Amino acid sequence: MKVFEIQADEKRYQMIGSAPGFVEKYCNDATDFRLLQNWEPMTVFVDNPRKPRGDFMRLLEYFVCPARTAQVFAQCIENDVELLPIRVDRDPEEHHLWNIVTYVDALDRKKSKYKYKNVKSVPVSWVFRAERLTRPMLFRDKFCPMILLVATGFEDTAHDFYLRYQQRKARGLRFNLVWESS
Repeated sequence: MKVFEIQADEKRYQMIGSAPGFVEKYCNDATDFRLLQNWEPMTVFVDNPRKPRGDFMRLLEYFVCPARTAQVFAQCIENDVELLPIRVDRDPEEHHLWNIVTYVDALDRKKSKYKYKNVKSVPVSWVFRAERLTRPMLFRDKFCPMILLVATGFEDTAHDFYLRYQQRKARGLRFNLVWESS
């Protein structure tokens, strides 16, 4: 099993640059990435329109994609992602914001290493409790919910987002390996 951190490929592809009022309206606070239940579609704006558009764009700590892209990954995300309608300025195509609903307490805080000790921070060396990652999944760890993670390498390949992303040669995301079980 492997766990990757998912990041936007901002150097090569377009990203969402502004979404006025997003955090104030939809988030509990700037460190809690579970969206409140009052979602209403909003219009967001592309920050770097000269770059090519990938299959995914970043909006803060969330991803936005066209409905057709979400459909391609539907089986992979059915247990982990709530698709919320969102409008991308001057784009008639339907888009979705990916709200990750799977929060797992899988990080082994004692074995992981941190840049700053005694402070809740993102690990520089991740160690997970493998028994808590039982299937391919997109998730956020409860200890550091600002990071989007994907677990891959299970027998169930039909629900493996990382594998499907690679097979489809999708664009817009980068995967950084943060942990591999021995």
